[in-house]
Amino acid sequence: MGLGLIGSTVYVTKYRKESGFTLIEIIVVLVLIGTLASVGGGQFFSRDNFDERFFYDDSLQALRFAQKLAMASGCMTQFSISGSGYSLKQDANCNSASTSFTQDPYRPGTYAKGYSNASVPSGISVTTSVNPLILAATGEIKNSALTTISTATIVIGSRTINIDGPTGFVR
Repeated sequence: MGLGLIGSTVYVTKYRKESGFTLIEIIVVLVLIGTLASVGGGQFFSRDNFDERFFYDDSLQALRFAQKLAMASGCMTQFSISGSGYSLKQDANCNSASTSFTQDPYRPGTYAKGYSNASVPSGISVTTSVNPLILAATGEIKNSALTTISTATIVIGSRTINIDGPTGFVR
């Protein structure tokens, strides 16, 4: 008794079908990725973008803190911003009739006297439609004549802070 295949033929092909990439294809793809990374990667790692974002966030938080401070203490708070930085001052007399913004509030977290940032990153422009902003105990935002503003904007580089005067909403 023998084992065998009767009437069947076995075909052996000369070329085998392989899947994958050749060495040349891999090298070309790696060179293209390296070229794109060196040309386009620099714009993602510019320190100026981070510095602008940090100063924008810091100013936004200071403005929100000024509003909360005014509402909690019942004393008006002044937020001044310019190309050299921002500062917060509180009404020393806590009197809405005659304001004297000379008192430095304490910075939250560190409890250091004086809440300001006098270091605008170089190359960043700061413009505002109303300066200074007076934050009232009612939550309203007023101008230096103590009249409630409708809206105000602060532009820091390419970012904008929008302020709604009657409600004090800052975004």
